[in-house]
Amino acid sequence: MKHFGIALLTAAICCNAWAYGPEQTQACWKTALTQYETNDCAQAESDGADAELNRVYKTIKSRNKKDAFFLKYLDKSQLAWIKYRSAQINAKYPPYPLRRDKTHGFYYSDEYGSMQPTCELGYYTELTRERIRVLKEWLAPRLEESACYGTQGS
Repeated sequence: MKHFGIALLTAAICCNAWAYGPEQTQACWKTALTQYETNDCAQAESDGADAELNRVYKTIKSRNKKDAFFLKYLDKSQLAWIKYRSAQINAKYPPYPLRRDKTHGFYYSDEYGSMQPTCELGYYTELTRERIRVLKEWLAPRLEESACYGTQGS
């Protein structure tokens, strides 16, 4: 019971790591001892990537609030990307029937075992960070004149 209490405390710290930033998320990974804790660290990291994605997306929308035509297509692009991300994750980790870990409550499939949440969340985070990189092109200043910048850059 003593070990369960320590694991629960560590998991609670890891779950909230994204709220404090990348340093705390890294600390979560360093202290995770069980699969349950690594799943929590992966969740915290993906939550942090989502928060950054939303921040960048809102900044682009705010800077371009007078261009309704652009915003319409930015929104379409973002919705299509969200569908793409889900499809990519399902292609890499097909959603086989899940089994619930009765002790900790997370779900996994017999195909991937208890590492499934960590692996899926890692791929989710990777795809989200790639999208952030693409979206940040709208926030970066143009370094040279080019007819091919389109709406990107300021």
